[in-house]
Amino acid sequence: MNNGFRRSTIVKIFYGLVLLAIGIAFAGSALGFWSFDIFFKGWWCVLLMVLAVADMCSHGFREWDVFVFVIGAVLFVKYRFENIGKYITWKLFFAVVIIYIALRIIFSAVVRKPKFSVSHSESGQTYDGISTEKLTFGSRNISYDGKNINGGNFSVSFGELIIDMRGAAVSDGAVINVSSSFAKAVLRTPADVTVMVKSNVAFGEVKNTVADRKGDHSITINAEASFGAVEIY
Repeated sequence: MNNGFRRSTIVKIFYGLVLLAIGIAFAGSALGFWSFDIFFKGWWCVLLMVLAVADMCSHGFREWDVFVFVIGAVLFVKYRFENIGKYITWKLFFAVVIIYIALRIIFSAVVRKPKFSVSHSESGQTYDGISTEKLTFGSRNISYDGKNINGGNFSVSFGELIIDMRGAAVSDGAVINVSSSFAKAVLRTPADVTVMVKSNVAFGEVKNTVADRKGDHSITINAEASFGAVEIY
């Protein structure tokens, strides 16, 4: 069973459970067991949490979804429990957000070991079938038509990097690392390969449009987005 099928199944189950809970709540209210109004105080906070969980079911665990869920939970407590909620102010919330972002940046730079390092910065250079590109500021479009690719390391900061491998011969089992920081990276893959994506996201997005593709052989893409985006086609 492929990853896209599993996620679509999880999403359907999740929405089914949400509707089931709403139906039971209305039924209990109609039978006089309890009082229920869908527009209760703080209902929109619950909606935020539901949307965050639904997005995690669709796209996997992402920090942004956790962030939205926490916001919804905190605001729900503020509006529903006045004794606790009076301590939750927008100034406090803003301060916590700033502290979290600062700690996240420090932690990612100091503690976490990088998944790969780029030792060459030449445009579209290939060494023993390993393609390398590092771009800081600006934009670049690289085509690997007619080249043999055994793997790759690509990094972009404060710019846009487009890597076109549609016309390349990418070997079976090749591992391609793509990192985007305050930038956008686009990777176009050959139509005859199965693409497996491993993502690590911090206030960014990894968009995989080829999750359901079945090819003659497979490649692995390690996509890392920090305040940026990685798009895979």
